[in-house]
Amino acid sequence: MTSVVEVAAQREKTAQLTRDELIELVAALEAENADLDGKLQYALKALHGPSSERTKRQDDPGQEQLFGLPTAQEPEPVATEHITYERDKTKPTTGHGRQQVSRELRAVEKIIPVAESDKIGPDGEPLVLTGYEISEKLDLIPEEIVRLVIKRERYGVKATRETVVTAAVEPCLVPKGKATDAFIHEIIVRKYLLGLPLYRQASDLNSRGAEVNDSWLVDCVKHAADHYRPIAEAIRDQVLNNPFVHADETPIRQQTGDGVKTGYFWCWLAGGQVFFHYGGSRGQCEVARVFGMTDDDQRERGEWIGFLICDGYAGYNALIAQGGIIRVACWAHLRRKFKDLDDTDRNAAALVERINDAFRVDRETRKQIEKQRLTPEAAAKLHQEHRQHYALPIIADIRTRMTRLAPLYTPASRMRKAIEYANHLWQALTVYLTDGRLPMDNNAAERAIRPLVIGRKNYLFVGSEDGGEWAAICYSIIESCRMQKIDPRRYLTQVTPLLVSGNKDYARLTPTAMKDQLRTTS
Repeated sequence: MTSVVEVAAQREKTAQLTRDELIELVAALEAENADLDGKLQYALKALHGPSSERTKRQDDPGQEQLFGLPTAQEPEPVATEHITYERDKTKPTTGHGRQQVSRELRAVEKIIPVAESDKIGPDGEPLVLTGYEISEKLDLIPEEIVRLVIKRERYGVKATRETVVTAAVEPCLVPKGKATDAFIHEIIVRKYLLGLPLYRQASDLNSRGAEVNDSWLVDCVKHAADHYRPIAEAIRDQVLNNPFVHADETPIRQQTGDGVKTGYFWCWLAGGQVFFHYGGSRGQCEVARVFGMTDDDQRERGEWIGFLICDGYAGYNALIAQGGIIRVACWAHLRRKFKDLDDTDRNAAALVERINDAFRVDRETRKQIEKQRLTPEAAAKLHQEHRQHYALPIIADIRTRMTRLAPLYTPASRMRKAIEYANHLWQALTVYLTDGRLPMDNNAAERAIRPLVIGRKNYLFVGSEDGGEWAAICYSIIESCRMQKIDPRRYLTQVTPLLVSGNKDYARLTPTAMKDQLRTTS
């Protein structure tokens, strides 16, 4: 708190200022006040505002006009053409009434008999069964923890009863352990699909008489992860064997002997699968581990990658610097930087609107692709045509606006930093205009990371670097199953007997390889 003496000194100093110096002081105080007000509004928005990035347009023309998009601020909007889009009336509409129960579920019949007194007709003759009135409902059979008693037959000599042969032990994840494979599968699915920490699972199991603890559950996960590691590595190789790969990373706290440090999960997504790598840092060394890069910058994996969809983080620079891989920056990431300011800055709001216009081009093009049921090649060609014809003027307008606005903001302002971020990545931001196969954003990787982020809020940290690796293995399998619309329990039930029996054809055991026999939904 400022003392009375300091206030008096400030007043005396102010009284000695000239008129010009007073004007400069007032201007500086007003600028400081505006900056503080902006930070306050940003903090309030982050705390109480909506988490969705979707922007509502008051003048949205709907689906009738694809590119009749006004700009929110000077300069005047670039003239564009209009394309009409009509709803596909051949597609079945989804009503709000009761939907059909899934045909993929196992059917269990329950027959409700007619009372004996009602089996007599009005004339006294006995009635006969003519059929059933059938309805369907979803039912849930509660799980039960049982004590599975395994009896292996022994055969011996009849006279002496001496044992000659005993039935072999069935291969399993934990030989001589007290948990079945199905039990361990459920532990893994609950933690890495549902985000339920092991200590909560132990509490739930013990409430039903299991008598286990969370450290024993950790051992179960360890044994399972050791078996599934080759499949996770096969997923990695299949992901890195694609021309377009999404990449992202997210932090997580890791326990150490000295306290807690920050580790990172790295996400690599392509071809309908996702591979997670855990590392103790956010450095380029973790990228090198994934790609098997040597000291002379040669890499064992990823030779087919042509485009890496990621943010501007420098950790990917070593990979891109080798040549042959082009960075594709994320427009959603850039929009987020301006979206954080649009409540207090009209210029930021105008840039958000123009970025939304560019997204709308791709969104409406995808609707046309779906309506016409185009092949991937034809879809990429249509994307390319629409981006060049409609999105390119919008992108050019965004660059013009940022060039004009940059001198109006101080280098320390968040608006200026957002503009400089866009300028720094401008080449990577505009790559998508040159190839219709490329996405405009990196949202696919962010969606893949979301279950991990939800789980992180529940279990807070990983217990060790090994624990992080086990989690990365399990997340790679669970999330790849989800992307292929495969039930993870069904996948693990199918794959585990093959693994423990010695099957080493891991490339044929990944979710993509087994999708046709395991997929439950179209």
